[in-house]
Amino acid sequence: MGSEDDSYVAARIYWDALRRLTPRIELFHTGEWFPSLESSKDHLIEFTGGLRTRLSQQISLENKVIWDYDSTPAEDRDRQDVEYLLSLLYDF
Repeated sequence: MGSEDDSYVAARIYWDALRRLTPRIELFHTGEWFPSLESSKDHLIEFTGGLRTRLSQQISLENKVIWDYDSTPAEDRDRQDVEYLLSLLYDF
């Protein structure tokens, strides 16, 4: 039984940005891009962006979107996946 090799050489580009709008509110954005070095049509992207609000010294509320994109997904997968998260955070 033969198996197909799905591995490839890719670059990794990562970014992380944070912008404080007020002492209690900040916007954040992170992302990763994995472009294949073997085929310009093959790449993966993950983007996360959101808003964080400090409710108290230790508690924050975070609303974020996570977007994943795969230009060549597996047979049973979609090219895009989007998650919406609302989180209550506690700082130790």
